Amino acid sequence: MGRKPGSRRKPWVMAAGALASWLAAASLVQGLWGADIGQAVHQLDERIERLLDREACPAQGPEQPSPARSHEDDALEPWELVSV
Repeated sequence: MGRKPGSRRKPWVMAAGALASWLAAASLVQGLWGADIGQAVHQLDERIERLLDREACPAQGPEQPSPARSHEDDALEPWELVSV
């Protein structure tokens, strides 16, 4: 028995079909996971910006005057710098 001509698929047709399937699957996965990752990254970015803003502008509380200190009290003697 003879085969019908063209019943056997050509290798380039099979390779093109596999490539198209892979591209479709990759696009679908990227679309689904990319949205989740993008949202998480956006939330993390906003949280970091809020922390940086909080550090740049600390909450203003009632100012307490610092006690007057003399510079002589802060001076260190040379023997105080050496630990034995």
